[in-house]
Amino acid sequence: MSRLFVTLGSALLLVGISVVMPPNTVGQGLAGQGGKPAWADVFVSLGMYSVTYEKPMVGKGEKPQAYQQKAAYSWTGGRFEIIHVTLARDPAFKDKYSTEALKKGKNPPKELEINKKKAWEWKFDLEDGKFEKVARRLVVLLDADKAIIIEQIGAGLRLEDVAKKFDFSKVEKALSNPPAK
Repeated sequence: MSRLFVTLGSALLLVGISVVMPPNTVGQGLAGQGGKPAWADVFVSLGMYSVTYEKPMVGKGEKPQAYQQKAAYSWTGGRFEIIHVTLARDPAFKDKYSTEALKKGKNPPKELEINKKKAWEWKFDLEDGKFEKVARRLVVLLDADKAIIIEQIGAGLRLEDVAKKFDFSKVEKALSNPPAK
């Protein structure tokens, strides 16, 4: 009987701890170890995913036209899934993600509309036992030179649902200026 009370007490203590933690700490557990976001309040929390941020990549020159930052979201609930989210600006996107260019590809993507923005979704065939490869990719075009690129390794969340969590106008505004070098 006392074991039951100890177990119940431990569970209540853990629940109590999670209730008093600030809401933005969920899914941000490894942020201190894995860098920090280049733009404030643009990357989103994905619940039970820990997130690490790569160092931003910035083009050359005083006013670079190409730059990006990638965040890696890793599922902490027991299945193998990693979602890479890259916020990027590049003048080459205009041609690279044009309808004509994409339809010529070996694996043409499916065209979608997400929150009134054009998006392209690829599904890739994986060889048996090759879980470390990108299984799906979603590119949301915010403007001719701005995009959110989401890639999934493993399986889990629908990438369209991940994209919908982002405030597109906030991301587009952030991408108007390069991150600090």
